[in-house]
Formats: sequence, C-alpha cells, structure tokens
Amino acid sequence: MINWFPLASKLYTRKDFNNLPITGKVYFLELVSQSNYYKGEFYKSDDYFAIKFGVSTKTIRRHRKKLTEIGLINTKPGQFGKGGQNLATTYLTVSYSNDKDCPAVDDYINFARIHRYSFNTMLQIKEFNLNDVWVWVTLWWWKQNKPTDNNEFFITKKELERLTGYGQAVESIEKIYQTWPFGYDKGKLFQYKEKHHKINFSDWAFFADPTESDNTDTFEPEIQRQLETKRNQEDKKDLKQFLQYFKREYRKLHNKNCNISSYQKTLINNLIEEHGLKTVKDTAKKYFNTDILLEPTGTKRKSLARFTRLIQEGYFNLSD
Repeated sequence: MINWFPLASKLYTRKDFNNLPITGKVYFLELVSQSNYYKGEFYKSDDYFAIKFGVSTKTIRRHRKKLTEIGLINTKPGQFGKGGQNLATTYLTVSYSNDKDCPAVDDYINFARIHRYSFNTMLQIKEFNLNDVWVWVTLWWWKQNKPTDNNEFFITKKELERLTGYGQAVESIEKIYQTWPFGYDKGKLFQYKEKHHKINFSDWAFFADPTESDNTDTFEPEIQRQLETKRNQEDKKDLKQFLQYFKREYRKLHNKNCNISSYQKTLINNLIEEHGLKTVKDTAKKYFNTDILLEPTGTKRKSLARFTRLIQEGYFNLSD
C-alpha cells in the first residue's frame, strides 16, 4: 500500500463530509494516506500539517475537532508532557483508510486508488492551493468510476461543481494545466477540451515514483527543516519571555537592574529546552517567594546565577 491510498466513494455521498470546507476535506485525505501508509495508528503534530498545507495550527485543530464529531477519526489529543513539552496528537483510527473498509455505494465503485506521490507533489507546489488539489483528486476518482479502453473520460461542469463543492472548479482545471511547473515528461498531467456543458479529458498521467519504496517521506526533509526552524524561533521566544519575567522580579525585589551573562542565558535556554518554559518559570516563582535559601554563589541577592546553581545542586528539582 505504499504507492496509493483509497479515496472512498462514500465520502461524496456523505452530507456531513460535503459540508466541510475544502481544507478540511484535503486534510482528511492526508490522514487517510498517513493511516493507510502506517497501517493504522500514527502520530503527527499540528505544526506538521499546518506547514504542509500552508495554514495555521488553529485551522488544523478546528478541522480535527469537526472530523472527530462526525465520526471520521478517533484521536488521542496531544498533552503537555513532563516539563511542559507539547506532545503530538495520536491518530488512533481514520475511517476508509483501508480499501477493505470502504463501503459500497450505489452507482459508484467502492473506492478509487489515489497515487500517493502525485498527491504529495500537488501539496508541495506553491502555485496550487488546496482547492486545486481537491478538484484534481475528484477528477481522478471520477475517471476510475468511468473507465474506458482509450484512457479518455468526460464530466459535466455541473457534476464537477456538485462533487467538489467548488464554484471555480473549471477555472482550477485551466490553472493546473497552464501553470504545471515541470509536468509529466516535461509535458502535462492531462489533455482536455472544454465544451459548453462538459469537459473531455485524455492522456491522464501521474508522476512516476522516485523510488520503488518509501515515497511518503520524499518531502519530509523540507517539512522537518521548517519544523526545526519554527521550534528554534519558539525557543528564542521562550528564553526572551523568561528573562523579561526574571529581570522584572529581580528589580521589584532589589530595586536595581539584573545583569545576565551569555553563559547564564545558555544555561537557562538548556533548562527550557529540557523541561519547558512553564516548569522553569514556576521554579523561578518559588525561588523569588522563598525567604531562606542556600548561598552557593556567595550572595544573598536572588541573581540568575544563584538560581541556576541551586538547580544544579538539586535544591530545586525540575523533574517533579
């Protein structure tokens, strides 16, 4: 099941699914692909999907909640782990991700085979939005419902707009055809002729897999690079937030500015990475609210150096 995943025909007859925004529909297809590839349970962060689809994590959470409500997915929400780290969501089950579980539908095949690498490629091309991806996937599904010996098929404009729920589906076809950046054999993914009420397609093609094996991870390095960049930015933001808090409390207590060395910044940043901002900040609150403390640095002032030293010597246990 490496090279393709099922697109259940039942989805096109489910009112609750058709009422979803196209972003939610494509997100669900991605979940089907992932569950199909991993043969069941898998986990991914909201940031991963947000980067892949070019949307916010808030959008991903909203669609995940809706897909759960209509019974298409079952998940275990990400929790704040030990130290405050945000753990990824576990996707326990995804409906229709196994072809054997795709129900029969009158007048349609049970499911269509969607080429995984081509689907991933469409998601990675900046010229296309998720509306274009959904139109292209729907056309592929329709083609497999209307097989011919010469690889040609047609669909009425009215039917295409009904199936996709997208009023500019015809324009999307033109967009895919004209702006395809590198094409199949430096050509096009398909040929088509637009008539008054329908569109005829021929020479439907897809991208050859780059390898015989794992093509789900073809684009993973770039997504992981962006995730790492985002995490680094968040780490800097967390360090800045903690230092602002510490300087403010120090000034309230000692009526003077707190000088912080680069070495202390490095120590604090390491603590935040290991235990999370919330844990380190809560420990600092205990530090400022405790009257009697050890003086390992030889000063009674509640400096940052004294704080990190007390942690190193086990006075404050961040793992509790």
